[in-house]
Parts: sequence; structure tokens; C-alpha cells
Amino acid sequence: MTFAALVRNKQAQSIVISGESGAGKTEATKILLRYFSELDHGRDGPGPGPGPGPGCIETYILNSNPILESFGNAKTLRNDNSSRFGRFIQLFFDVENQRRIKYARISHYLLEKCRLVSLYEKERNFHIFYQLVFGGVNHAHFKQKLEHWGLHEPRKFKAILGDERLYDLVEGMHSPQTAQSHNSGARLFSSQAADDAASLLQPWQSGSMWSNSSQDWTEANEWLESWGIMFDELLESMAGIGFTEFDVDEIFGVVAGIMHLSRVRFTSVDIPPQATYIDGMPLTKIEDYEPLEFACRLLQLKNIPSIIPADINDPVAATADVLLFKSIRNNQGQGYWIRTPRDPVHAAHTRDSIVKEIYSRLFDWIIKKINLRLTATPVASVGQTREAHNREVLAHGATHGLRESHSVYRQQRKSSAITTIRNSTPPIGLLDIYGFEVFDGRNSFEQLCINFANEKLQQHFNQHVLALEQATYRKEAIDWSDILFTDNREIIRALEEPPHGVFVILDDTRITDQRVEQPGRGGMERASSSGGEFRGGGNYHHHDMMFLREIDRRGLKPVVALPDRKQFRDTIFTVKHYAGVVDYCCLGFVEKNVDKLEAQSCYFLSKASRHALVRELFPHDQAEDMAVKRNSLKATLGVEFRNQLDRLLKSLTSTTPTYIRCIKPNGLKQAGLFNSHDVLRQLEYAGLLESIRIRNSGFGVRCTFQEFLDDYLITLPHEYQLWLKTGKHNQEKAKELCTKLLTLAAGQKSAARSDAEDSRRHWQIGRTKIFMREEVQVYLEQARSAKRLQSAIKIQAHVRAFRQRERWRRL
Repeated sequence: MTFAALVRNKQAQSIVISGESGAGKTEATKILLRYFSELDHGRDGPGPGPGPGPGCIETYILNSNPILESFGNAKTLRNDNSSRFGRFIQLFFDVENQRRIKYARISHYLLEKCRLVSLYEKERNFHIFYQLVFGGVNHAHFKQKLEHWGLHEPRKFKAILGDERLYDLVEGMHSPQTAQSHNSGARLFSSQAADDAASLLQPWQSGSMWSNSSQDWTEANEWLESWGIMFDELLESMAGIGFTEFDVDEIFGVVAGIMHLSRVRFTSVDIPPQATYIDGMPLTKIEDYEPLEFACRLLQLKNIPSIIPADINDPVAATADVLLFKSIRNNQGQGYWIRTPRDPVHAAHTRDSIVKEIYSRLFDWIIKKINLRLTATPVASVGQTREAHNREVLAHGATHGLRESHSVYRQQRKSSAITTIRNSTPPIGLLDIYGFEVFDGRNSFEQLCINFANEKLQQHFNQHVLALEQATYRKEAIDWSDILFTDNREIIRALEEPPHGVFVILDDTRITDQRVEQPGRGGMERASSSGGEFRGGGNYHHHDMMFLREIDRRGLKPVVALPDRKQFRDTIFTVKHYAGVVDYCCLGFVEKNVDKLEAQSCYFLSKASRHALVRELFPHDQAEDMAVKRNSLKATLGVEFRNQLDRLLKSLTSTTPTYIRCIKPNGLKQAGLFNSHDVLRQLEYAGLLESIRIRNSGFGVRCTFQEFLDDYLITLPHEYQLWLKTGKHNQEKAKELCTKLLTLAAGQKSAARSDAEDSRRHWQIGRTKIFMREEVQVYLEQARSAKRLQSAIKIQAHVRAFRQRERWRRL
């Protein structure tokens, strides 16, 4: 239907896929992409064709799915394959010729970066980490790479992978004992020898949670096999879309570097009770340098930029200095850097900011390269160019060679910019965005952004399907009784409208209450009293409390309020969303909203790394600009996300939308279980019941008099078609002719159904448009097709007769 509307009207279309988390939005998107990719539009109409072949745009689109899911999806409590980012896919068709996909473009929104540094219980990080660590062990090439990257001991990465009891299995697969056979046992993958599984018991046979039971091995086999299958699919998709082997190794090397950097731990320096602070004295030390050494090697942090003190000549020590000291450039942007020590809390925060920023920019880079392929821009030489660049650097070992080669590479990338999308080609847009989320006791800033996006999409649905529908009827003077529906405008005002919206208050808190770090005894005492691993807290919570007090003071009730519960009053506020009431914990809101990478860290990565991909992620010019303009306020994550959302909704508004509502049958992720109460709740909150009532009472098809006559005038008897010359371009005569056509059509249709007296309820004439039900349009389309077929037969008969007469004349 959407493609038919695109071809018929030459107007942009969109398909908005919405629903709660775990309802099946991503799967629905993949089904739609597969459908559009396999259509054979060269026939009389759209239908299933032979499918896309290698090297065509449809294949590239399908190959992009596993890549985006690996780097952007994760397991949550509600969904094992939850999209942790939003994506808008635009498919541009060649509607004039073959009617196949000509090129495509992917836009993405709000990657959930905080997942990299903070995992909740029973949740997992992005799939790519598990695919690489657990799926790579079944590949000889990547098994060696994993050991080279230091990823063969998963238990070391519990901060980023989570605590899983199956990690011992993978470590066993890297053990030398795997080559020996002790007894028969279960098999790990069909490609593994049967005795491998038994030998894996060696590392944990004594005093381990694992036993040689069939249940344990079945679970282990399913665990490893599932990640192995996903990893195979990822590698196949990356190769199919144009990533070279060198590209893949570089990407995975950066991912490995991120994993090691997340392992760096900090503790406070032991300061004697009577000691005084000395300029340059650190407040924090790194517990173990091994993770940092791995990270420096994998990210190729080999140069020592000018922000590092002159007495430091070791790259690992230079990287540690960035984590342990904050450096600010003087106001003129030249000369010296002002250094202050960090306490363990802020050192951990700096580490987390670097981890999130590298991964976020890597995700952006992957999507850019996918877009290069989807827009039919040659990219086969991109990986080869960078590989040659790295070889040159290794051969010469000179920074000058690196800069020169990197400049050439960037110029080549610039010349391969994404093809400009021509306005003459209307697209079909597919929106796959995170669903409404509610977690017990731990909804944070990410859930507020996700649920706000769903509020805006629900408003878009209300406006286009419910409000505008009824407004059009009133404007066209159609006989109609309004149907009431739940409007969420007040909720959106309470969340974003100045000066009292929640997001506005959050931004104001960041601007008016920026904390200044002051080195000294007080800072050392705060750091020493915390102990252990530092991952936030302390003074950051002061901002969150200010934010919460402002919400209470500005009076956003009843939409936004603080619950009357003393045990939660200091941290919780509630929002009455269209899908239900949600409690949000304010701790970490201000920090997550700022989400900034310090100019010092960005500058260091761009100057210190010899890794071409890292240098592309952190360009020199951008780093210099950040270092000079350090005092300018960067747009907060909330502002950036709302701007992206506004652009998305503006794009959707310029199209003719079609809505797909995904309904989750139960909240337990179980097959064959249907919770009728939960399903009814989703139907009510989504406005589907009101939409059904309006659709049943209204007219789903509407067009102008001109469009109606162009399409269906041929269905009238010949004498009525004489009106074409005199009445078509006159509004009153066109309206009269449309009425006549509908009356005749409805009369013929009603006669067959014996309800002629009730025929008029199927269509109405407005001031400028025709309104009719879909069944009337179906009848008219059938009549038009029959008329065309009849005319084609007559033309063919006349042509055959003419050709036959010509043959007789020649005789």
C-alpha cells in the first residue's frame, strides 16, 4: 500500500513502527526491509521477485542490519535484542523505470552510551562485546587475535560484560589442555572435536561451580553457539557491505582497547595526616597498569602531546597523566596548560567519558561507511588506503609521515562524500526507535529520553490519525460527530516547554551550578573516605538534588510530581506518561545530561594515537578547536536529542505516514503466552481503540475532484465522458460530475448488495475533496481495471484486423 501510494502520488511516504520495548519493532523493520528488497517492480505491480543478488543495493541494506544490531543492540530485562538507539531508514526508489531501490540513507539517534560504563543486574552490554569474546573462539584467526588483544580471560571484563558464570568456558577454550582428551563429553559447536568439551573441565573441576553434568554442558553449548552464529553473521555482513579484513581488525582492535580501558581502576593516594598539598601532587593512583598498557597498545597511543609534562617520556605514563590530572589551556589558547589533580571519583569519570566517546564515534563512523555503500559511492579502496597508511607509518616511524598519509586519506574520504539525495526522488522512510520503557526502581535519564520520544511519536499519531482526521471533516463540511481521544500535549509541555519543563530545568541546573574542582586537603579526605572503585557520586549528587528541588518548586503537578514517600523523596520524581506513571531516580541526571568529553582528552587522543581509525574519529582540527574554546557551553545531551527528534518529526510530517503498532503479548518474554489485560492496556494507551472508532465511522480515502476524475472518469458511460471537455476544470461542474460518478458506482454496487438506500453512507462530497470508504475505492479500482482490459482487447482486435487486411491486400 505504501509503495503503491509512492508510485501513484509521487509523494514521500513513511512507516512509523512503534510499541513498547520488546514488542517486535526491530523484527518488523527487518521484515519490511526484506520485503522492499525482494520486490520485483518491473512487473505489472509489486510482488515477490527473485530477491536481491550480491553487489546490489538491496543486499547492502540487508547486510546493514546485523552490523547495526551488533554495535547498537543489547539485552535488557524486557527484550533480549533491544535497540539502544533509534534509526530512520530512507529508501529512495527509481519509480520511473524498474521501480527498485536506487539508494538508501540511515540516520540514528541517541545511542545509549551509559551502558558501556554502568550495567544493571540481569542485563548485558552491546552485543559486539560478547560476539567478539565468545563468538571469536570458534575462528582460528580471531582466536589468535583474542589472545593478542588480551580478551581470552572474560572474567577480567566484568565491568563491561557483566558477571556471567559461563565465562570459565571461554577461558578453558584458550587453555593448552584443550588439545588433550580425557573423556567423552558434550560438543562445543558442530565444528569442535567431541573431546574438546571434556578437556574444558580442567580449569574448574576442583572447587568450581561447574560440574560435568549434561545440563551444564547443554547451557554452555547453547551460549557459545548462539554468539558464534551471530559473530559469523556479523563477519559475513561486514564483508558483504564493503569492510575489508583490515577494516574489521581495526574496528575490533578499537573495541578491545575500549574493553581494556574500562578495566582501569583508581584508588586514593595515602597522604600522611599532617601533610599539606603540594602543587603537582597526585590525589589518585592507578591500581594496576596492565589494562592501561593493553589499551595504549591497541589504540596505538605512542606520541606524547604538549599537554603532558616534559619529564614524562613513556606513552603509558602520559595516558595515566590524562586520567589523573585535569589540564586546562590558558585563555589565549596557546602557551601553557593549567594542571589540577583529580580525585578517584573524577578520574573514573574521565575514564568513562573516554570509553563512551570512543565507542560513540566508532558507531557514527560505521554508520557513515554503511551510508557510503548505500548511496552507491565506491568505498572498496577505503580500507586499502588506511592499511597502506599504517604500513608507511610503521616503516618510517615518523610523525610527519603519519600526518601526511592521514591527510591524503581524509582527502580521499572527502572526495567520496555521500551522494546528494535529489529532491525529485521521494523516499519511503522506516522509523525503528526504542519503545516505551519502565523498569522497577531504576528508571534514569535514558528512560526519560526514550519515553519522551515515544510521547512525541504518540502526539504525531494523535495529530495525523485522530485530530487532523476530524479537523479535515469539519473543514470540508462533512456530516460528522467528533470522537474524543486522550491528548498528551500537557505531558509534552511539562517535559520540554520553557521555562518550567523538566528538560529546561535540567539544563538550567547544569548552567547555573557548575562545580569548580579545588585541589587540596578536603578533596583528598573525600577521596580517601570512599575507598574501593569509584564510579561517580559525591558532589555530582548535589546537582541532582538541586534539579529535584526545582521540579518541586516550579509546580508541574499533576503531570510531574514528587511522590509522598519519605524513603524516596530525596531521589524520585514521577511523570504521568500516556502509557502510565513512571518513577524516575534523579541520581546521575545532571552528569548524564552534560555528557561531555573534556577538551584535554579529545586533544590527547588526536595527538597521541598513531591508529588511523582513532585519528579519524578524533580529527586534529576538532581537537584544537575544543582546546581553545573550552569555556563555551556545549549543547547538553537533552538539547541535542530534542533537536534530533524535532528534525525527525519535521521529516515525518512532510510525508504521508503509515503506522505499524507492535503489541507485546506478555511481559515475560515467553512464547505462546497471551496476557489479555496487558494487551488491552497497550491498545488503550496507544490510542488504537479511538483510531478504530474513527476509521469505522469516517472515510479512509480522500482526494481532490481533479484527482478523482483523472483516475475514475473512464468508468462512466461514454456520454458522461463528454463532460470532460466542458466541466473538468470548473470546480462546480467537476463536483457535479464526481457526484454523478459516485452515484452511478454506488448504485451499481448497492444493487448487487440490495442496500441502495444506504449507499450514501459510503461516500460524501466535501467542499474541495471526495471522501469515501476503502470498499468504494476497491470497487472503483476494479471497475477501472475492467474498463482498461476491455479497451485493450478492443484495441488489440482492431490492430489484428488491420494487420490481416494489410496481408490480404499484399496478396
